[in-house]
Amino acid sequence: NTDTSVTLKTSVQGVALTYVDTTSDAGTKMDGFIGKNTAGTVTAASAIGISTSIAGNKVIITRKLAAGATFEATYVDTAASTSIDLELAVKF
Repeated sequence: NTDTSVTLKTSVQGVALTYVDTTSDAGTKMDGFIGKNTAGTVTAASAIGISTSIAGNKVIITRKLAAGATFEATYVDTAASTSIDLELAVKF
């Protein structure tokens, strides 16, 4: 049984960057940073994380999904309010 796990973290100008890679011949049971898989059926997983303070800023994340669908998350943080807008665009 060969198990490996690597976590790399650094910070650049107030932005924290994290990379995680894990593998296991018998399946990996992930939680925390990568997510949760209690069945242990995944043999490899990797993830990249970026975090920073965004007070007074706007962040938009767009992700293409299967069959032409698109997911978009918009987070806005101002002195007056904080909001999150989630959109799923599906093509028929």
